[in-house]
Amino acid sequence: MSLKGKSLPHEDTSGDESDDDKEMPGAVKHIKIYDFVEKPKKGVRVDVRDHDNLWSPGRVVEIAHDKSGVMSATIRFDGWEPTYDESFPWNSDRLAPEFSFCKQVKCFVDLLPKPRAKPTKAQLESLAPGAKRSFCTLWPCKLQLRMPHPFEPDDLESLLYAEQYLLGEGRIFIQPYAPELLPNVAFDASKFDGGRWLPVKKVRSWTDDPFQLGIMPKNFEKAFEIAKEDDSIVGTLPVSAFQEGSLLKAVYRVHSLAGAEPRDGALREASEIPKHWQDHSLRPIMVDPSELDKQQDPSLAIGVTHVEEIEINHEPTIEAEVNIPFVPAPPPALPPAIPITDSVYEGCGVRRCKVSNQWTASVCLAGNELFLGSFPTQTQAYQATRIAVDKGTDIEANIAEARLEDLRSVPIEAVIEAREQKYDTNIHEFSIHEYALQQIRYEAGLVRLGVLSIPAQQKEASRPRKKKRKGTPRKVDLDNHCYID
Repeated sequence: MSLKGKSLPHEDTSGDESDDDKEMPGAVKHIKIYDFVEKPKKGVRVDVRDHDNLWSPGRVVEIAHDKSGVMSATIRFDGWEPTYDESFPWNSDRLAPEFSFCKQVKCFVDLLPKPRAKPTKAQLESLAPGAKRSFCTLWPCKLQLRMPHPFEPDDLESLLYAEQYLLGEGRIFIQPYAPELLPNVAFDASKFDGGRWLPVKKVRSWTDDPFQLGIMPKNFEKAFEIAKEDDSIVGTLPVSAFQEGSLLKAVYRVHSLAGAEPRDGALREASEIPKHWQDHSLRPIMVDPSELDKQQDPSLAIGVTHVEEIEINHEPTIEAEVNIPFVPAPPPALPPAIPITDSVYEGCGVRRCKVSNQWTASVCLAGNELFLGSFPTQTQAYQATRIAVDKGTDIEANIAEARLEDLRSVPIEAVIEAREQKYDTNIHEFSIHEYALQQIRYEAGLVRLGVLSIPAQQKEASRPRKKKRKGTPRKVDLDNHCYID
């Protein structure tokens, strides 16, 4: 869902363009003030253009007047908490009468859990001819459809900018009919306007013959009759109405700045589509895979954009695909190390040179301090001091081995002191859980590219194991302490 806390282009009701509008992508250059037939009052339904130039449904929750007498309205977006309420002047170009752009239709939603039990013979025999021979998990619902703001031909970039959000949004707002009748589903109708944000893949087109959907769940027929008699919603969801994500196909969208006519919320196929929309429908819209569902595994997310050509003059529809090259996830990274610059051999004549980053060795003999030289590691400098006082035999020549000895010699007190003095939560924060996830994603990407092969042990572990057949327990003679054949 688009974020309503994002910075907004400067609103100018006079119709002049501000400097920010010229520079910011997605800034609205064509301003239109929409006339309201209904007077502003609490509860009036409106369409609201949010910060991403998407028209969303909402309602007036408060009316106020400033000192100059200008009326403003506080709008609450459907499906959003009160913390996202926004106030607008009533003559704002970001407000329009209900269903000017947004749509609301009837549909079915995969809302119920699938029963574990198999259908009984009596249930299967009661099905209508041609019906699915399984349990139906669908429920009649109202579906709200948001719309990108239509733009003039010279604002094609802004149109693409507005569509990007709906292309990447995989959730949509639904309101079930008769939620109190839902079987085995805890649904609080008092929250979020009696609705939920659910994945688009759970939404199904409407049908007037629901008995073909399978074995009806409890109370389904009552909810279906309520939905069928609902005259406030005249439209239904057609088959394959979405282009990608929650973005409708261009043929179902509103193309006029004046809004849709009639304003009843129904989805209708456009008889004529503006030329720049026709050209736009043939252009691949490249979606950044990172903007898709954040809960998905980035290493498995490939951006595939479906590009459609709108049916014009009864020509056949053409579908094509544009594949974004797969980029594997980066390898896991550790936070930067906390340096321990103090000597681990305190009082032994080993000191660090800040300029050369070398370690010097010196000893005090007969009241005089004797400089022994500089060394790349503390261990080598310490060994030099021990040789000078006849307590050592040799200096480690392998620098790598000497550095390992430096690490082994660091006392725990030095580690704790360095952490307390130099630890920064913004830089050194580390989670073993996140590190393990990064490693899994990185290896999955390498396997996909064919660079890394899955070990045989892992393949064997991933295979489903056959359940062992349970044999009949052997009888035991407790008196004689033996089995009975």
